[in-house]
Amino acid sequence: MYDKTKTELYASGSNQEWYSFKHALSEHMSCSSTRNGGQFHLKSLQHKFMEKRRNARNNSVNVNVVSAGIEVCKMKAAASHFEAMIAFLSFCQADVSNVGHGRHQNNAV
Repeated sequence: MYDKTKTELYASGSNQEWYSFKHALSEHMSCSSTRNGGQFHLKSLQHKFMEKRRNARNNSVNVNVVSAGIEVCKMKAAASHFEAMIAFLSFCQADVSNVGHGRHQNNAV
């Protein structure tokens, strides 16, 4: 990443190269916007937390929808009851998303 002379300057410390590098690194990690270096770190942290929330919701939706499908199969009901079970879960405030839950999308059930 750095040439040998810069690495030696960083290792020896107490010089302008070291101070500049240390300042840029601390600015980046503290999400400072002095020289826009910390904004990349801030945006990556925001993206990470957004992805984490999205994945948690996807997991809970998948658990609810698969559980509904299993219960419909246990009841030996027709595929049309899958829609009713999803509607019931949605009415009970369970997170089941809002895409692709109709009997036409789930003919295999």
